Amino acid sequence: MSFRSAATKAFLSAVALVGGCDTTTLTWAVTLTGRSGRVQRLDPGGATRTVDLPGPSEGIPDTDGHWFIVQNTADAAENLTIRDPANATVGTLTKGQTGLFWGTGTTYVQVFAAGGPTGSTAAGEGASLVGIQDVGTYYTGTEVEAALQELGLSRAALALTTNGNGASLIGIEDAGTNFTGANVEAALTEAMDAAQAAQAEVDTYQDQFVTATIAVEDGPGGDNSLLLTLQLKRAQDHSTNIASARQVLICSKVTTGHQYAPADIDWGSDGVSYGTATTGSIVASNAAASGEGWALVETDATGAFACTVTNVQDAATWYIAKTADGVSDLAKRCVVVGSNSDLSTTSA
Repeated sequence: MSFRSAATKAFLSAVALVGGCDTTTLTWAVTLTGRSGRVQRLDPGGATRTVDLPGPSEGIPDTDGHWFIVQNTADAAENLTIRDPANATVGTLTKGQTGLFWGTGTTYVQVFAAGGPTGSTAAGEGASLVGIQDVGTYYTGTEVEAALQELGLSRAALALTTNGNGASLIGIEDAGTNFTGANVEAALTEAMDAAQAAQAEVDTYQDQFVTATIAVEDGPGGDNSLLLTLQLKRAQDHSTNIASARQVLICSKVTTGHQYAPADIDWGSDGVSYGTATTGSIVASNAAASGEGWALVETDATGAFACTVTNVQDAATWYIAKTADGVSDLAKRCVVVGSNSDLSTTSA
């Protein structure tokens, strides 16, 4: 606003605008006039209201130099829409905002708008009133509150265990190109698959190195049927049964002092033959009349074997399980790391 003289400027600068502030709770749209207070403190009264600034029909033929300060004193999310004499919107004031509107001759411009409940945590206020540019188009929302909600949902999804959430949302760099998947979920799946495959291979080798426990009951000499049992366990701990069928050699020896004889000593005992298998199977053995006293046997899938034994001699006989030099199925090969030597006594 320009002044015609220094005296006019001094006079107007000292004028006190007594009664120049109107405080009103609106119930409908309002049109200001030339007699309205220059400061308008308006409560929209429960809904968004329209405030029309004065023009010729309201006693102001030329708006140049006329101004109004409008404050939105709403207690909820209610706006004031400020319009010029031609009903064109020149500004919108949200709850708590104050704006200065300056006449330019035929219309008004909003010089500034300040304040507002940006520090409020109520719905529709605070971060909801702060817009974002989002150059990278990361969000669908256009203000801070909406963007925060989207971030919160993404964070919450990280804790979910449903498909497509949790670890599936976390990418991996994988500089060593160890995985084909691009996220943690996929990498964990690949790692577990590899671990299970490795464990399966380890299990296979564990069944190829075994310890043997053999037991043969005592009985009468001559024509008899003694129960022989055999159990193979993994040599790693000598407590876990193997998990696949294996073939071993069972031998017997009558000669005194052969309980712990080396494997290269003939363990074929005259008079011992192997009968029907009740657990596992007998792959090959001596004929009943040959008296060679050996049998190539195959356990069941738990490493167990049982059969009857006939010992025509009235003598103490040692039984042992050994690594078979020849097997009928190489997939069922194994090495007997150690075996007990069990004594069976037969007498007339």
